[in-house]
Amino acid sequence: MDSVTTWNPTRFVFGKNTENQVGIWCRKNAATKVMLIHNSGSAMRYGLLDRVKDSIIKQNISYIEMGDIEDHARLSCAQRGIGIARREKVDFVLAIGGGNVINIAKAIAAGSTYKGEVWDFFESPPTPITDSLPVACIVTNVGTGAESSDLCLLSNDVDGFAEVVQQISDFFKLKFVILNPELTYTVPSDLLAQGIANSFLRILETYFANKTRSFVCDQLNEGLLRTIIHYKTAALASPPSYEAMAQVMWASVLADNAICGEISFPNRVVHKRACALGQKHEMPNGAILAAACLSWLNEIYLSDTPRLVRYATEVWGVTNNPYDQASVALNGIRQTEGFLISLKLPIVLEK
Repeated sequence: MDSVTTWNPTRFVFGKNTENQVGIWCRKNAATKVMLIHNSGSAMRYGLLDRVKDSIIKQNISYIEMGDIEDHARLSCAQRGIGIARREKVDFVLAIGGGNVINIAKAIAAGSTYKGEVWDFFESPPTPITDSLPVACIVTNVGTGAESSDLCLLSNDVDGFAEVVQQISDFFKLKFVILNPELTYTVPSDLLAQGIANSFLRILETYFANKTRSFVCDQLNEGLLRTIIHYKTAALASPPSYEAMAQVMWASVLADNAICGEISFPNRVVHKRACALGQKHEMPNGAILAAACLSWLNEIYLSDTPRLVRYATEVWGVTNNPYDQASVALNGIRQTEGFLISLKLPIVLEK
């Protein structure tokens, strides 16, 4: 195994109706004025935002809102939020939504206490982050990848640079994360399917990045992949199964918190390609992930055949054939393709 240092101070509050505790947890983190950041999506329309406000008010905490967060985490949005946070003198930032909302919240929190420009943190070399407002989130979809990591992703649309840039900081570790599987019930089915694919592919990228072939990390990642495969159909059913969605949501949390192996954004080949194409064509990253994944697997088919063979046999139950390892590896890719097609994701992108 490689040497590793990991630290996770985030409190995870998991279960039904846990969003009603948000005021209590804000109070325990000394919040007096909270900035609510959300995308004004379906969860807002079905009363989540009102429940959050009520919980915060009950703790005698004031709040302001910043809604309509876009599908991509962009500098212009972060700058707008930083201006609001400074003007309103907020002391806590709460994201309600998915990965882009959480990334924007992290950028706003770090930029609000910094005298310079928030993009300084994402330049090469980056300015170290030495202070930040505390941040927390209520997750409304699976597969965000941002709720349990020390990463923040941002693109510089102000200066015309579409490439997504990663910054790592302990300040990006959230104070608490609220996870109620029932909140995903209001998410449109296509976005929920994209979230499930996102979780699966984050784990898959980490799995293939495990060059030292750590046995414990392999076992953890293979178990998470099999969990998502097993519960995917029930999670997407109408009505959905709470138990299935709970299993998928918890697997999603574990997909990106360094417990199952560490991987940097530049090495997340699938997500890096999806982010770039999403920015360029104004498409949600999740809608591009399937095509990007299959392209990547076919590229590494010859260079990493032994790994694909293990993936095929341990995750998909493909029978091993020591005399024809190539066919076993290809069968694993075909199984992955079938899984992504079952999520109704495009596996080929039209020009």
